[in-house]
Amino acid sequence: MSTTPRAKKGNGNNNNNNTLDPHNGAVQVVVRLRPLNEREKKYGTLPVLSASTANKTVTVIKGKGDRQARSSYSFDRVFTAFSTQHDVFEQSIQPVLDDVLMGYESTVFAYGQTGTGKTHT
Repeated sequence: MSTTPRAKKGNGNNNNNNTLDPHNGAVQVVVRLRPLNEREKKYGTLPVLSASTANKTVTVIKGKGDRQARSSYSFDRVFTAFSTQHDVFEQSIQPVLDDVLMGYESTVFAYGQTGTGKTHT
């Protein structure tokens, strides 16, 4: 999911961990890992991704045992599989909607697997 907030005066500092900074006017990329579905749980599927909200990173894990390779990617905000749709909405979409209601143009683009909550958010 990415959000494009309006440009307005501000310090451009993106250190707030609770919401996206609508003051910097740049495209911001938000990632939410989906929880395992019932089928994956039933068959004991192991996750191939891990996320750190604090570090704003997602790590892809490839391989097994001693032959594991990890690649980490940074984003503007990361939600783990334990985050709720409400968390995603309040912390990443609501600030953009507030700007729209004030008359500014903004865009929210949601991309992801079918059934993962894009329409709900």
